[in-house]
Amino acid sequence: MSSSSLLGIGVSGLNASQQALTTAGHNVANAGTPGFSRQRVELAALASTFGSGGILGGGVSAVNVARSTDQLVTNQIRTDTSAALDAKAFLDGAGQLDNVLANDSTGLAPGLDALFGAIAAASADPTSIPARRLVLTQAQGLSTRFHALYDRLDEQSTTVAGQLGVSAAHVTSLAQGIAQVNAAILRASGSGPTQLPNDLLDKRDELLRQLAEEVHTNVVTQSDGQLNVFIGNGVGLVVGAEARTLEVAGGGEALVLHGGSREQRLDDSVGGGRIGGLLRVRNTVLNNALNSLGRIGQVVAQTINTQLKQGIDLAGNAGGPLFSDINTVNAGSARVTREIGNGNVDLSVQIDDATLIAASDYTLSFIGPSNSDYQIKRRSDAAIVAQGTVTGAFPQTITFDHLRLTIGAGTFAAGDRFQLRPTRFGARDLSTVLNAPEGIALASPLRTTAAYGNRGTGHVDGADVLDISRP
Repeated sequence: MSSSSLLGIGVSGLNASQQALTTAGHNVANAGTPGFSRQRVELAALASTFGSGGILGGGVSAVNVARSTDQLVTNQIRTDTSAALDAKAFLDGAGQLDNVLANDSTGLAPGLDALFGAIAAASADPTSIPARRLVLTQAQGLSTRFHALYDRLDEQSTTVAGQLGVSAAHVTSLAQGIAQVNAAILRASGSGPTQLPNDLLDKRDELLRQLAEEVHTNVVTQSDGQLNVFIGNGVGLVVGAEARTLEVAGGGEALVLHGGSREQRLDDSVGGGRIGGLLRVRNTVLNNALNSLGRIGQVVAQTINTQLKQGIDLAGNAGGPLFSDINTVNAGSARVTREIGNGNVDLSVQIDDATLIAASDYTLSFIGPSNSDYQIKRRSDAAIVAQGTVTGAFPQTITFDHLRLTIGAGTFAAGDRFQLRPTRFGARDLSTVLNAPEGIALASPLRTTAAYGNRGTGHVDGADVLDISRP
């Protein structure tokens, strides 16, 4: 072996060791950097030469600096992160709701028990004015409970909408960051297929991990090293160096993805991460709670009012309502909101029997092919409850699920969509309308007695009022 060959081998070893030390220093310096992966120098023997003594080694060369990562583990971390944040967001939201409804001081049960107890006491002593006043007091207290519960649930719904907006903005920011890193990786990879930009790859993986905290993603690697990121039902969020914008629309009711060829509404197709958990809180907990609470209020008001109308008050007059009518003009109109399309229409929803309706929202869609073809779908189970054609002869009434949708005027177009919420605001709208205790109808308008001269064994047990619409 010549001295020059020996010197060359020594130099190659020094160079390789220097690169290894530089990489080790880089690892130590970035020990606290989020998402950083430890790097290692990969060595390979230099080409051998033929000598008089045989084949002689040529030294060593640092051929690559590789990341110590496992793609399977990285993907699993993203999946687990998404599932964990989804569960946490749902648990937090559901826990807040449970604290409100399960609390004796704010729940409905004490208020309902107090009202029914007061009614029973007043019925046992119908001439007692204090007992009648207690009925009014407990009715007002129950209304206050309904209002307080509605306000708490509505406030939480608004909070969830705000949290969805924050998460959507964060998703947009992360998507833009991933697109920028994709472009940088593509430029850096031009130096050679084996010389990968490790720090950029780490940065992209960290952005993807943060994105998984917000929403579940599917990642596909392109042949050029860039990543495509999909959310929901395979909707592209990042494609190469292009990123789309996610935002909350419709007062927090809709998730819309902007960019590309068109806008896309995602809604329930998005799962995982904070957004998935928040959507589950909104759709399966808050909306159901608001609808159920509203339906209870409507059932209480309609049932008690109907019963009182069958009796007479302390002055002998026909009974009037204790609570406000659930089918006022304003209440009917407030049950319809426009989601997509024409807003120049007159729609209202009336309730026939609150005890038979479902505690669910509905969607009125104009499905085409003509502008007048409609479909009504119950959102709780996606069942189609009505479909047909708007005749144009207004007013037109569509009946379904013990509800009446009245179309007063307007024009429609295929693609228009409206949300029908028959029970959503029932708790908010509940109020007492009777102020005078003497006006509570506790007596029956019919009284049966037997004539003194009757000698038989027959007797009349009582009488029922079957029709209160005719005197």
